[in-house]
Amino acid sequence: MAMERALLAHAKVNLFLDILGRREDGYHEISSLMVNVSLADEVAVEPLSEGRVEVEWEGPSPAPSPNLCEVAVKAFREKFGWPSGARVRVRKRIPMAAGLGGGSADAAAVLLGLASSAPFRPSREALLKVAARVGADVPFFVVGGAALCEGIGERIRPLRPVEYWLVLCGPGFGISAKEAYGLWDEHPCRLGLSPEGAVRAFEGGDPKELAPWLRNAFLPVISRKFPEVRGLIDLVVRAGALGATLTGSGPAVVGLARDRCHAEEVCRRLKGSASWAVVARTVPRGVGPMGESF
Repeated sequence: MAMERALLAHAKVNLFLDILGRREDGYHEISSLMVNVSLADEVAVEPLSEGRVEVEWEGPSPAPSPNLCEVAVKAFREKFGWPSGARVRVRKRIPMAAGLGGGSADAAAVLLGLASSAPFRPSREALLKVAARVGADVPFFVVGGAALCEGIGERIRPLRPVEYWLVLCGPGFGISAKEAYGLWDEHPCRLGLSPEGAVRAFEGGDPKELAPWLRNAFLPVISRKFPEVRGLIDLVVRAGALGATLTGSGPAVVGLARDRCHAEEVCRRLKGSASWAVVARTVPRGVGPMGESF
């Protein structure tokens, strides 16, 4: 069988996220500016000739069940008839159930790792179809970088990559996407804004112009049940960020900085207030080789 592929699976942030409604199949239509960031899991993928799927997990929390890495291997095998099995090793760096897309990023790394190891080359279209079967956000991570994502996340319009410096932080607990969407269904709330303003501001490259576009339709319903999330956003702004909002369905918060030094200063001020806080920057891909730098 092919050699092991060692990859970085990058987290994402939603700088703009509107929820347009719930479909009859239970999925929700969204409009979101999604961007990969430097915070990443380490994922190693090794095809096996035996028909088993093994997932080895190293992290502060137990592996989720079902595990999207296992789902990704099986979906790839069902589509392409290869490999018989696989061993996946995950070293978690991305907080779980935080709105940072860690599970989807790991699944995309598995798909891309298998695709690069295969004795054939799956087309981009075929790989994206498999990704959509694994999870709504997984196609974005396969494409990677920055994109306007619509539909349930499968309609992806890539954007020009621009470097921004950010602070990511969290309150010390997780919120599942299922729970967050359930809260939104009880009290639907739309932003009522076109995402194109956020897209233009993002591609313009000026953090001060982008800051007012940091919006998330989940925020009213999440902060109603978890007021500490709103409190954390206020803390990030008081620490000096140009703007801050919930990322994804939360509860992680993303704060926008002028540059690296500013992000490090904001992060330093949050120590002791947030359960965790890290400096990150936007990166131009969702999955890349271990040791890659931009």
